[in-house]
Amino acid sequence: MYNKITDKLEDLDFYKSRHGKRRDPFELPANTYVAEFENNDYDSSSDLTKQISDDLNIIFEEMDIRGKFFIFVGKKWHWRGGGV
Repeated sequence: MYNKITDKLEDLDFYKSRHGKRRDPFELPANTYVAEFENNDYDSSSDLTKQISDDLNIIFEEMDIRGKFFIFVGKKWHWRGGGV
């Protein structure tokens, strides 16, 4: 089931890895996905989170999945990977 969810999210341009300044991608934690959107795609961050939420609800309903999701949207955000 997890692979099918990943396939559906990749259809929406969400991925399991992120390229930074280095050549090699940074692999994200198991249930974390990331996407990048152009500034002019949405009028506001709330419009974007609404669209993503609607898309995720459709995926959950189509696959008869129950669960939670968390959406973070930021402008000029920073990310850093790490591990112990």
